[in-house]
Amino acid sequence: MPTSLNAVVVLVLFIIPGFIFSRVFGFSVPLRTRDSTYMVLDSLAVSSVNYAFWSPLVLLLSRPGFSLNHPVWFPIGWFAILFMSPVLLAAVAVRFIDSPRAKWLRRSLRMIHPIPKAWDHFFRQGKICWVIATMKDGRLVAGLFSTNSFASSYPDEEDLYLETLCTLSPDGKITGIVEGSEGAIIRVVDVMLLEFYSS
Repeated sequence: MPTSLNAVVVLVLFIIPGFIFSRVFGFSVPLRTRDSTYMVLDSLAVSSVNYAFWSPLVLLLSRPGFSLNHPVWFPIGWFAILFMSPVLLAAVAVRFIDSPRAKWLRRSLRMIHPIPKAWDHFFRQGKICWVIATMKDGRLVAGLFSTNSFASSYPDEEDLYLETLCTLSPDGKITGIVEGSEGAIIRVVDVMLLEFYSS
């Protein structure tokens, strides 16, 4: 552990950008659970990339006397490096992981997808669709997954809120909307099969 104040400051400066990146990235992409050691190493790695990208600005801000000669631009520059840049990097990374180039890269290098479960992969796309759930007891539950619906995300247990329930024909086809329906919550541990159909 660092023993001097300078060492503590350096450690914090190299953790903050990576921590912010991970938090913002994690809001859009469910991440596999990692222990604290890996989390610190990930933060240090991301922070290093962040500082490398902004190295000309870091060198400028670190010049002797810059903070005294530019009392406004000095804090603005460090705020941009420490807080704004990690947010922008996370936004770019979120867009990149689903791009054709990222898919090609994963196939070429035989890399696993960063999203841990098919559940999260499907529902984070935000598709509006009809859902038919075959329960383990044989019952069929159908409903609409739309803008007011909700699906849990990893690492929490999978459950699904369908904002409107539907009626089904004897052969299991959706025939209409249940009058007065406020939807239903489905626990996936009780489900044998989930089917999705375009709306």
